[in-house]
Amino acid sequence: MFLEAGRGDGIMNSWKEFFSEGEQYFKTAKNGVCRKSVFTNEILYNIIGMSIEKYFMGFFQFHGKLPEHHTLESLASDAAAITEEAAPFIDPLKHMDSYQEVCHPELFQRVAPSDDDILEMLALNESIKVFVAGHTDARAGDVR
Repeated sequence: MFLEAGRGDGIMNSWKEFFSEGEQYFKTAKNGVCRKSVFTNEILYNIIGMSIEKYFMGFFQFHGKLPEHHTLESLASDAAAITEEAAPFIDPLKHMDSYQEVCHPELFQRVAPSDDDILEMLALNESIKVFVAGHTDARAGDVR
């Protein structure tokens, strides 16, 4: 399930970089909703996905773990192995993963999310940010 990340200073502090990058992607996605001429829903979907991945990677780095897989569902499942509080993210992220299957050439598919889907994904992104902040030192506001 996990690869051991080690507990050296580089690993232990890299969670802050991941969290900060998650923040940047999240901010871009929130601002992008108002700029439809530049940010299509497929682009917003991918930016939101990158934000969620970065937040989870910050969580894993903080806890000295490296997930083996990086689908959004698998990240939530691995986080739930650390704390059950992550379990409610599994099904919504499985649904989010269903919009793009790009890892397997025979199953390749992309579906454009609707405007309402994007708003739901942004709300999920916010919930994951709050979850990660509550399970790292980000809750103290020290992420830089």
